Amino acid sequence: MEKLIVFILLPLVCESITEIIGGSELFKPLRSFFTSREVPFISKLLQCKYCLSVWMAGLVASLWFFFVEPKTNLIIFIFIIFAVHRLSNLYHLLLDIVGDYRRERWLVPLNFKDGGK
Repeated sequence: MEKLIVFILLPLVCESITEIIGGSELFKPLRSFFTSREVPFISKLLQCKYCLSVWMAGLVASLWFFFVEPKTNLIIFIFIIFAVHRLSNLYHLLLDIVGDYRRERWLVPLNFKDGGK
């Protein structure tokens, strides 16, 4: 049961790391450093959150298998990487949908000049 819980959390961790590295102010200097130096692989990786998500899924899955499931065969390991990546993308999509809903529902600008109509 513990392994299932950890596996369910892997996509959430992957998405969180991807968002922090790919979009936060904290890592903006790092992104600027690599894009200004024109390091091709890393520059493109940091500019494309989808690509970054694949590599973060690989990192997260590698850590999980290293510490939790070291006896898993290579094919299953590769499948897990892609599953974590796709599930993290679904999580990201869900967050976008919820965010759009919240903006439309609660942050609608009010116009009081015409009586609120």
